[in-house]
Amino acid sequence: MQAKSWQRTAFQLFNYLFLITISILCVLPLVHILAISFSSSAAVSAGEVAFWPVDMTLKSYSFILDNPKFLTSVGITLQRVVFGTIINLVLVVLTAYPLSIEEVVLGRRERHYFDGMNQHNPHIRYWNGTYYLYYMGTTYGGPVPGSGDHVSSERGTEVWNNKRIGLATSPSIAGPWTRMEQPLLEPRRGRWDCTATTNPSVAILADGTTYMIYKSREYASSTLQLGVAVADHPAGPFRRLSDDPILQFSNPDLHVEDPYLWHDGQQFHLLIKDDFKNDSSGLTGEWGAGVYATSADCLHWTICPEPKAYSRTVVWNDGSVKEMCNLERPFLLIEDGVPTHLFAATGTGEKAWHFDHTWNMVIPLAPPEPAVRD
Repeated sequence: MQAKSWQRTAFQLFNYLFLITISILCVLPLVHILAISFSSSAAVSAGEVAFWPVDMTLKSYSFILDNPKFLTSVGITLQRVVFGTIINLVLVVLTAYPLSIEEVVLGRRERHYFDGMNQHNPHIRYWNGTYYLYYMGTTYGGPVPGSGDHVSSERGTEVWNNKRIGLATSPSIAGPWTRMEQPLLEPRRGRWDCTATTNPSVAILADGTTYMIYKSREYASSTLQLGVAVADHPAGPFRRLSDDPILQFSNPDLHVEDPYLWHDGQQFHLLIKDDFKNDSSGLTGEWGAGVYATSADCLHWTICPEPKAYSRTVVWNDGSVKEMCNLERPFLLIEDGVPTHLFAATGTGEKAWHFDHTWNMVIPLAPPEPAVRD
């Protein structure tokens, strides 16, 4: 977190002044009407009343209270308020119940746990009557930073290096969820993945064999790389398929991250983010675009000849075109074996990682082209 810039402080000051001005403009007409109600008719007709009564009088209120229709009007108003409130509350409860939170699945716990202070990047799968929620968790010591507090790069690196892959399971998507107390995969000293294990993506085969692609790096600011591990059961234990990362590139500026893995019954498929450095143009020529690759064994991967699977430039329903700051952590909705929608974390702002608004985006995918017969 960074300290507030003078531009943000100036914007907040302008915002406060603007809102105060609008509020005053909304209140002044009400004050004027109230002043008129306590003023004499002569003063009102002469235009002498502004925001304070002139020739104070209560004749207007006496006239209203002496009118027998006044109490009838009050009764109708009270009926509408009481019955309207009851009806609105019933409708709100009935419609809000399906959207209510069942439980907080992943929250903070004691710091000695590997995921005690943060949980992120959820990746959920279902197999044999159980939901498996894979995620990244981390912990750290010292004071908890507040909003706007500066966090040093040294402390940021410490927290990054503490990231581990966790798992929570449940017989129902609504819970209750049970979290494991130990990470699924630990870093290895002296290896390419000696700093952290994070950003898991999992494919569970029909027999329960589970493949997991994860992210790590050798040291701070070094090339982000991906490894693959396998287990006989979705809950592990996991073992690495290779001591080396997959998708090794000779160019150190070629970074990939945010894997999304799936298996269609015949081969493995992979979406990854093209996170190249130093304007190297990467694999797709567009920073932050999606790269598509396939594999028969989840270890040896072939990048598609036209590797760009998606772009940060998005076409909206109204025909407008917008380049998003980021398009992170892709996830697919697969129906009857066919990917139909792409989900991604995104945001708008002046440039990458400088957001004024963030959310999860859903992009419908074009249906696959029919096979051409000879």
